Amino acid sequence: EPGEAEGVVVASLEPGGNADRDGKILVGDKLISTSAVVMNEDNAAFVGLGGSGAKTSWTRKMIPVGKATFQTIMGAIGSNTGRWGYNDVRLTLRRTDKSVPRGTETINRGDLIDGKKGAPLNKPKDEWEEDK
Repeated sequence: EPGEAEGVVVASLEPGGNADRDGKILVGDKLISTSAVVMNEDNAAFVGLGGSGAKTSWTRKMIPVGKATFQTIMGAIGSNTGRWGYNDVRLTLRRTDKSVPRGTETINRGDLIDGKKGAPLNKPKDEWEEDK
């Protein structure tokens, strides 16, 4: 229906940026979920902070955003801040019939991008992945 939120679709990738160098995200892919810091539904304290015994009633989880408004999506993404102890954002994207396949050109970590050496892709330990 006209006026309904359609979610977010990748319009472009920053040349030499992390998503471009990683190669997994394509222009035309649709964002279907993102990590967000949310309040515990029963508002009970359940996460201890440090040794101080301070408690919080928030957690981070993946939320569906496939039909959310841009403002809602940006709010969810923006909730992943150092204030809550996170310094990354988790995104789940899905290919669409409008996803544009990448060329065969590969950008290597050491390639010059706009006259500067590309930064390495550092993959931090992912606490959401199972140990292998």
